[in-house]
Amino acid sequence: VHASLSGLKALCTRMCTDGIEESRKCCGGHGYLLSSGIPELLGYALQHCTAEGDNYVMAQQASRFLLKTLSLPPKKQSMLKGDCAYLARAASLATARCTATSVQ
Repeated sequence: VHASLSGLKALCTRMCTDGIEESRKCCGGHGYLLSSGIPELLGYALQHCTAEGDNYVMAQQASRFLLKTLSLPPKKQSMLKGDCAYLARAASLATARCTATSVQ
């Protein structure tokens, strides 16, 4: 659970701040105006990238968990359940190729 939440926190806060920044850019110079509300929103959202754990550390914790799980013996990998069940098929997924022949 900790690894999933660590990765989710890093992803969501990054996507949120990136979205706000993109909105500010789309507004041009008006995005800098306090009346737009964007500067206040960005200031509020940016603090969540470091609150309760810096995003870099949180992403590293999630990555560490995934790498540790991949290094398990195949017998233990086959016992994975839930969100990590796909890791048991990591070797076959790494060599899989797209079989699409046309755009639909």
